Parts: sequence; C-alpha cells; structure tokens
Amino acid sequence: MCSNKIAVKGAVGAGRSAVAVPAASRRRLSSLGHIYAMHRFAFKFLTALTTLLAYPVTGLCSDENHLLFSDPKVSSMREAISVVDRAKLGFTPIPTNAEIYLEVVSDSKVRLRIQGNTDNHVIFMRKAQGSYKFVFEQEMHYNIRSLSPVNGRFQEYVIIEYSNEPEQMIPTNQVYASYYKNGRWIELRDHSLASVKPILEAWKKP
Repeated sequence: MCSNKIAVKGAVGAGRSAVAVPAASRRRLSSLGHIYAMHRFAFKFLTALTTLLAYPVTGLCSDENHLLFSDPKVSSMREAISVVDRAKLGFTPIPTNAEIYLEVVSDSKVRLRIQGNTDNHVIFMRKAQGSYKFVFEQEMHYNIRSLSPVNGRFQEYVIIEYSNEPEQMIPTNQVYASYYKNGRWIELRDHSLASVKPILEAWKKP
C-alpha cells in the first residue's frame, strides 16, 4: 500500500474567521481541520488525498518509506532534529519506536510524518551538501475527551508550528500557536506558546 496513506498534514484548518490570520495562512490552514478531528482510520485515508494534491511528492510511493524513527535509514535526519531545542519551541519528544512516513518533496527537501496517540507531527528537512537541516515542524494536539459520539470528530485541538524558512507562511523563527474548539478557531492574544500551554495542561488532568 502507498506510504502516503497516513499523511499527518502539510495544511490544517477549517475557516479561521475568529482569528486574524494572513490570507495565505488561512488558505494553507483551511482544508484539513475537520479531517484531523475525524476518527483515526478515516483521518488516515482522507488526509492522503488532500496532501497529494497540495504537496506533490516525487519518487515512488512505497511502503519502504514507512519506517520507525529508530531506523538507520533516517539516522542523519534524527541527528539534524536532535540539534534543535524542540522542547523550548513547545514540541514533545518523538519516541524511537514511533512510526514515520518519509516523503521526498523535492530534490532538496523531505518530509517526515509522525502519528502519535494524542498528537501528530510533520517535520520538513532540507538537504544540502549531503546533510540534512531542520526547517519546519508542526505538531497537532487534540483533546481526547472532545471526541464527538455523533460524528466521530474531535471538537478541540491545538496546533503548534515553527519554521526557519518564510515559505511556510507563518512568522519565521518564532513559535505560532492556534486553537480550534467546537467548530471555530478561537482568538488568542498573541499566538505564542504561552497562550496555549494552559489549554494543553488542562487536558492532562483526569
């Protein structure tokens, strides 16, 4: 089966009318918000279609690209990720046994998609002179208790993003956070990590 079937995402969202977001960012975040909130199995299939349309992937589509994060094939990428203080940026650790999907976006760019139990990661890496450099990460956290028994969708989630390249259409070299709840994007005071930390902490409480 195609390795792109579990596409965590390259774009998220469902109409951020409640948030002052640049138009380009709204377009990028407009298509997958509800898909992310769906039951995991439906999510795996539908996001693959959107991702293939939004981010054409070169090379063969093969289960050879479905790996564990500990696989030697991605050792150079792990090393590039390890030099980034991801915790400071608000990202959670990636378990060594995490399943990843490796996609070649261009001759100089690859994408890692990582799916967890309550979070999903997308990491872009740029290759130059035989080595990889971390350029972008997006992590989505969803409130497991917000799963709707009616439509099987999660009604509440937080997105944390960071990019050191301007092409991702978020502020460069700073954390950008977004919050979605009950069908709309909630306005945050400054889209900083601090603005969503209390939300994430509240979800951990029994």
